[in-house]
Amino acid sequence: MNFLSNCRACKQRAAVALCLILIIPCVLLAAGNRPYDERREEVRFPNRSIGLWCAKPATPRSPTFLVIFASGDGGLHGVSKAIYEHIAEQGHYVAAYSSREALARVKSTGKFLSFPEAATAITILLREAKRLLDLPDSTPIIVTGNSRGASMVVFAAGEPSLKPQICGAVAIALTRESDYVTPPPSAEHDAYIKLDDKGGVLLYPALDRLGPYRSPSSSPPKTATCRWRNPVS
Repeated sequence: MNFLSNCRACKQRAAVALCLILIIPCVLLAAGNRPYDERREEVRFPNRSIGLWCAKPATPRSPTFLVIFASGDGGLHGVSKAIYEHIAEQGHYVAAYSSREALARVKSTGKFLSFPEAATAITILLREAKRLLDLPDSTPIIVTGNSRGASMVVFAAGEPSLKPQICGAVAIALTRESDYVTPPPSAEHDAYIKLDDKGGVLLYPALDRLGPYRSPSSSPPKTATCRWRNPVS
């Protein structure tokens, strides 16, 4: 009986060893083939903090850009996660955050952000993303976002205080209006800030605030390609 028990124990150990022999090389191979290093860091703002996923390419693509990506309402899952990973796999430095997490305080308190508050938050985000990815301050930025996150793209790329840092913008599945930013007083509106019947900032008219973006290279200025997709609904 002891012999049979010992035999079964030996077979179990052998089966576990065989599984490890088969699995470990696959895990190591997958890790070795990953084209970027990734880590999550907390970025602190005056009244809160959010997680920032930082992807540093093993072989950076030239010229170097920092891509800021804002997820949709569901956070960095599903389509938003796939977009973020795809950008990182192409050799770009990427800093991504969850719009759901970033706007949680706004939703819980009902207190919208003013234009200056939103601009300050994005300025902190851009600065910290460069620091965490060991990029110089002069690194040009492309702002990107999906669905709810696409509204950040329109705001950041059209905000005069942020424009000098931004060389391109891509908004995916842009929503009709922004529902977390308080519009400036009517006397401070530019020609492109228009409101809906509830006082929300309409995003499609605001696209004209973006204008052309300069190429960060020494070549003559070019207009960056901005792609906009209409909302599904």
